[in-house]
Amino acid sequence: MPTAEVTLVWLAAGAVFGLLLAVILSGRVRTLIAVFAGAVGAFVIGLLFGLLRLETPPALAGAISVRLIDMVLALIGAVVAVLVVYLYRRLRRRLV
Repeated sequence: MPTAEVTLVWLAAGAVFGLLLAVILSGRVRTLIAVFAGAVGAFVIGLLFGLLRLETPPALAGAISVRLIDMVLALIGAVVAVLVVYLYRRLRRRLV
């Protein structure tokens, strides 16, 4: 299980990446929803990474801090979660 510090890194980084994605998508996803989805997505991806006991890639191990991999996981989780929200809202508008 991840430590409290790592979990906070995932949540904070996911929220920041969610905010950046909201800016990039410029109005297509509400900012607060993107921040929340980014944080949740980062947390879920981080947990899955730990539960599946995936190893840190050799290129990222050693000299580079584990926090880099935490940031990469947070970015992946945030992007996936915000895109899911975006696609859901887009599909919902087409069906209505």
